[in-house]
Amino acid sequence: MFVAEVLVDAGYRCTQVGDIEGALERLQNDESIDLLLTDVGLPRMSGRELADVARGWREKLPILFMTGYAETAINRQVFLGDRMEMLIKPFQINELLAKVRRTLDSA
Repeated sequence: MFVAEVLVDAGYRCTQVGDIEGALERLQNDESIDLLLTDVGLPRMSGRELADVARGWREKLPILFMTGYAETAINRQVFLGDRMEMLIKPFQINELLAKVRRTLDSA
């Protein structure tokens, strides 16, 4: 919620969903989505698995992962693919905005 508020205040349009099913439905049917911003740790499916499914529909979709897991952060080179970035929690607002911009610019 806080992240979406920050992004909206910075001029971005945000769509939030409450669960994996909602995310999958949006990603499959809403071509106006320019960036997938997801946590790595999600119930029933990891953020990376969600990203892989989304990339099946939209191969060039930029993806920004958020994580507080040190192991994921340490292994980011293995975890990340093309046009993917990672933001380590906790983060500052300026870090979030810079990563979003850089990830969008990578598309």
